[in-house]
Amino acid sequence: MRLDLRNLRKEIIPILKKKIEPIEHLISFREYIQDDKEIFLHIYNRSFLVSPDPFRSVSLDDLEDLKLDIFLIKLYGKETGEISIDTEIRDDEKIGIITSLAVLPEKRRMGLGSALALKAYEFLKENNINIVECKVGEENKPSYSFIKFIGFKKYDEESVELKS
Repeated sequence: MRLDLRNLRKEIIPILKKKIEPIEHLISFREYIQDDKEIFLHIYNRSFLVSPDPFRSVSLDDLEDLKLDIFLIKLYGKETGEISIDTEIRDDEKIGIITSLAVLPEKRRMGLGSALALKAYEFLKENNINIVECKVGEENKPSYSFIKFIGFKKYDEESVELKS
């Protein structure tokens, strides 16, 4: 899925901000540091284990050479979600790739995903990145509906064979 932030509908950011108003005073963000490996693993693996998307758990070794911008969200002072963003240059344009957006299952439907999306938006704008890509399976209805609502459009299809 792909979104050109220059074409983002004007009402999207205010809608997302309104959605997080009830929890705004309860949340904070911080950048991932190497000491956060266990926290990241806990959030990522717990979140995607219950997701209908194809899942491969992440290990400590996978995090050794991680070259992503990762933001952790805290609710009541405890890390409950993350968003990971990779950047690359294609055809002389910076592209932001959301490699994961994860919220602990018991903390979903509270607006944390919207808050993480706003954090990503701020980061991308500050870094002059207008094109954003992500992958989400259509069977992951909550995530797929969310990114479609924001304005992401299909641009490339990738098939993943699920093992039974």
